[in-house]
Amino acid sequence: MQQNIAEFGAPGAVTFHPGFFSESVPQWNAQPVMCLWMDVDLEKSAVDALRVFPELDRRGTLFSHECKPEHFAESTPVPHRGADDVVGPICDAFAASGRKVVGRFLSGNTGGFWDADEGIPVMAAVAFDRLLQLARR
Repeated sequence: MQQNIAEFGAPGAVTFHPGFFSESVPQWNAQPVMCLWMDVDLEKSAVDALRVFPELDRRGTLFSHECKPEHFAESTPVPHRGADDVVGPICDAFAASGRKVVGRFLSGNTGGFWDADEGIPVMAAVAFDRLLQLARR
């Protein structure tokens, strides 16, 4: 993850918090977040990591690495409840904060979720890939 941020992102704008979510999240000094990336694998881990969710700016996006195309019907997230499904806790976090969640499958195992009213939509992977091709000309 840190190598990807170094290559494609802005490492100075990112803070990493190592450890189990149940231990590291309570130690986190809460501050506003614009992007939340989750690679948690399990529902319980998602619930623990999502304790950060109230700090996610309403314009921000939550990305999860545990998504498949069937987790979305158009722009509506579709939870498949179970021990290895994290979309349910994501939808629950949005609802608990009074936000209507929308999202889309992006690529690989990644989906994006944002506030329907104030969030900034995530570009579809096909459109993003095309934009990259045009930028490289």
